[in-house]
Amino acid sequence: MDCRKIEQLISPYMDGELSRTETDMVKAHLSACTDCQQEFEDLVRLSSIMKDLNREVVPAPPGFSAAVIHSIREEEKVVPLTRKTSWWDRHRKQTVAGIAAAAVLMVGRTLMNGSGPLVQIAHNPPSIWQPDNPLPGGDTPVNDPGKDPGKNPTNDPSNNPGEDTTSDPNPTPGNGEEITPTDDNPIQIAQNSDLVEYPLVVFLAKERFLVTTLLEVKAGDADRAQQQALSLAGQYQAQVQNLGQQVNDKGRHTVLKVTIAKSQAGILMASLEKLGRVMDKEVTRTDINSQFASKLSQYQNLVTQRNTQPSPDDVAALDTRIGTLENELNNWEKQADQETIILWLLK
Repeated sequence: MDCRKIEQLISPYMDGELSRTETDMVKAHLSACTDCQQEFEDLVRLSSIMKDLNREVVPAPPGFSAAVIHSIREEEKVVPLTRKTSWWDRHRKQTVAGIAAAAVLMVGRTLMNGSGPLVQIAHNPPSIWQPDNPLPGGDTPVNDPGKDPGKNPTNDPSNNPGEDTTSDPNPTPGNGEEITPTDDNPIQIAQNSDLVEYPLVVFLAKERFLVTTLLEVKAGDADRAQQQALSLAGQYQAQVQNLGQQVNDKGRHTVLKVTIAKSQAGILMASLEKLGRVMDKEVTRTDINSQFASKLSQYQNLVTQRNTQPSPDDVAALDTRIGTLENELNNWEKQADQETIILWLLK
């Protein structure tokens, strides 16, 4: 059973609504897949948080929870962050990721009256490199062994009596010759083997922190303030996700998750604070250096193992494990270069 199918079954699995066969299949998959196991643990933690909050929740329409979870899964993985929730009855510290996701699960029906919850702001199309002088029709030049521009009657070794013409001027892998990597061909080929080495991704040695700010603003016109927030996010190339509405003792909030480059975060934060009266502001800075270093060490060791002494049967499994670790490291690297703002607009 693949991860997408498990994603759809986790919620009914937690509620005990699956058949015995489906339950066994989910258990088996969770024990083997770390990603799905992490998602399951997050949902269990969120369920506990929601029970502790014990707040009035506007019911979500059928199928909304599954749709939101699917949307979140398409984003980068959220690393749990801890904070003190001063405006949530002064509970003990909970995870910022848990609070944000709990808000998703407690969204009101008003979120479903038009467009979906995810809003993409100022999307920049990827730049595509093209050659200066492309060949007509996009053809790729192919060497014709019958047309060697460097071969002519004057430099053909067969026309020079007394010279040895039996040696191979272009040794290939497998004939005992040592292959030396060059600038044009950095990927080394194992001697006497067709195995191509796995390219090791190099990560810079730097400090890595995840920064999340929860900002509560009371605006005279919350709807207008929301539109202004979206406009500001667009100006600074930020991404915005509408997490719906949350009800607490202060009233009804609209919750927006804003992700922005760290270089622009301070400017955007100052602008968002001007949308109304700032009721609360809390910043969480989480050090992920030790976790990153541990994951990086695992990645480097596996690449070394893969490139030095793999058996043919182990290559595919090692490539899969290495690819998973590489994706996790890249996700952390991306998150460390961004800041997250959870904006609560009080009506």
